[in-house]
Amino acid sequence: MRQKLTAVLCAVLLMIAMAAPDAAAAAGVYFTAANETIRELTEATMPFWANGDLYVDGSLFENKDLYTGFFYNSSKNMAVVYSRKTANNALYFDLARNRVDNSDGYGYYPPAILRNGVVFVPVSLVTAYFELGYANMRVEHGYLLRVRSDKAVLSDRTLADAGSTRMDSQYQQYLAAKSAGQQTESPGTAGETVRPPETAAGQTVRLCFRADTAETTEELLDLLDGSGARAAFYFSAEQLEQQRDLVRRMAATGQTIGLTADCAGEADPAEQLRLANEVLWRTAGVKTRLCVLENAADAGRQSAEAAGYCCLTPDVDWAETGLRTTSAASSLLKKISGRKGGQTVWLGARAESGGLRALLRLAQQADHRLVGLTETD
Repeated sequence: MRQKLTAVLCAVLLMIAMAAPDAAAAAGVYFTAANETIRELTEATMPFWANGDLYVDGSLFENKDLYTGFFYNSSKNMAVVYSRKTANNALYFDLARNRVDNSDGYGYYPPAILRNGVVFVPVSLVTAYFELGYANMRVEHGYLLRVRSDKAVLSDRTLADAGSTRMDSQYQQYLAAKSAGQQTESPGTAGETVRPPETAAGQTVRLCFRADTAETTEELLDLLDGSGARAAFYFSAEQLEQQRDLVRRMAATGQTIGLTADCAGEADPAEQLRLANEVLWRTAGVKTRLCVLENAADAGRQSAEAAGYCCLTPDVDWAETGLRTTSAASSLLKKISGRKGGQTVWLGARAESGGLRALLRLAQQADHRLVGLTETD
């Protein structure tokens, strides 16, 4: 009997050992594509998450079909993504000073990241600035990050399906090279982030506010910027017009900007969001796909999602309770700490500086991190 148990145990251990390489790769990888071209899969140029933003190898934008170019001057520590359609239209990523400016000297956020000699740029910033589209899709073996211009023919999902054989072949070659020790250490894999890992006590928290008056919004923004925290603020088109200076400040300091649409009337929510995005572009030179639908029925949500918008679905809806007092902040923190994984919290328009100040202090004590919401969260 003992011999049989020993044999079974050895067989199980052997199976685990044989499965180990696949388990290590189970987290997946990031494939990248520009329009219909799926690029070579390497660890050195693989996208990664950092502080709530998805970064991609800057050379992806060296592409005539995207109407953009890219170059990196290592001696000046400066990377540039520029437009091939419009003269004097570029984003200058100063890696020495950790900042981004356009051709007119207007600042943007977040900055580029240099890893193992490769410049990575935030895909959401670059695509919004040059009016490109992008999609981050789940595929076999990981994710496919696609950047597209109006020259793209295939839809995102059609490209993912059509390119499955190529991606599978690249993935097998990637595993073989990795096994042979030919790949360098990866800056990140699909679904992975270079944020500090969450501890047993710590959580990643994404606060979401509905923009209220300019005075209230500014008070909340002052507290967030002062503590190095990030959050998402959702604006209607009218509020974007009324709070233009604050919106530009958010875009420059890395706070997340979202849009709101009211589904109670006859106006199509997708059209409301499109018009609000035009105001956002005129105001701050960025666009967003994040949105909150008010009074939404299924049809309204389907319309917005079909147009490419990411409707907020919070893990914790705290809008009814609000965040105005220390007591409310303490109760919210307990709820967050009692749940596993990162939490997206919707606070609506019922937040005030006193409540946020208390939450920031309590979150710091609990080792929670307040980060910006992304389109894939």
